[in-house]
Amino acid sequence: RHKAHYAQIRAFYLLRTVRGYIRMKVNINIYSCAGGENSRFCTEGELMRTPEGFIVNYSLDGDGCSLECRGFTVTQRRSGKLTLLMKFEEGENSECILSEGGAKFIIPVFTRTVAAVCGEEGCRVTLLYEQGEEREQTELVFVAERRRERDAKRKPAPRA
Repeated sequence: RHKAHYAQIRAFYLLRTVRGYIRMKVNINIYSCAGGENSRFCTEGELMRTPEGFIVNYSLDGDGCSLECRGFTVTQRRSGKLTLLMKFEEGENSECILSEGGAKFIIPVFTRTVAAVCGEEGCRVTLLYEQGEEREQTELVFVAERRRERDAKRKPAPRA
């Protein structure tokens, strides 16, 4: 009985996905702290919830970017002038593959913490990791919130 109920819920979820209910335009804020320096980037993008997690596609400095959360794994990609691929799994070693202007760099990464949540209003990902041979402590907080569009039918009241 539980299997049938689960299959029914999954079928409804997939139907909603096909109809596009799971996509939303979002405002994105990316906060980073590394080596004692803080930075913040703001942009717009699209959040797509998937049966396995979610994907946020956005643009940063003209480059196409994505942040994908699938189960307990977060993957960050960037392609354009700067190409980047980073994979984060809590308690695991991985690599940051970075290329720019024909030069390619591979930087070791150790992920301490991965925390991700996605709901009706957007998603939030927090990553704590160490990078490079010197194991520089880095914190990244990625927030994508549903973008509120003005209702085209609403018009401001005329001034008296």
